Amino acid sequence: MFLQEFSVSSVSSVAETTIKAEKSPFFGVFSMTPEYIVHLGQQAIYLMLLISAPMLIAGLVVGLGISILQAVTQIHEVTLTFIPKILIVSLALMIALPWMIQKLIDFMTMLMHQIPMIVK
Repeated sequence: MFLQEFSVSSVSSVAETTIKAEKSPFFGVFSMTPEYIVHLGQQAIYLMLLISAPMLIAGLVVGLGISILQAVTQIHEVTLTFIPKILIVSLALMIALPWMIQKLIDFMTMLMHQIPMIVK
């Protein structure tokens, strides 16, 4: 008895939310539209840039600092930048790794929660 009432009410609510999903694919019940795929791709690229930023910024700052030091002291050794960059980027990775993992887990959790709503 409960199952029949639930299925009847859920069918009408799904039909209502499906109509809303066609108007606004990012809220309520999702549908696999080209707009949704583009939005999902944008979120993934933004997350990739956000996660890679700590290491890239640390490498950029260290490289710029060493380049200025080399210009001031007129020491033009190409291999001088490698060891400090490797150490600083590794340190930035160790510091930012918990935050990076949490961001990835949040994104994957959001995707996993959306799977039942996407599949019709």
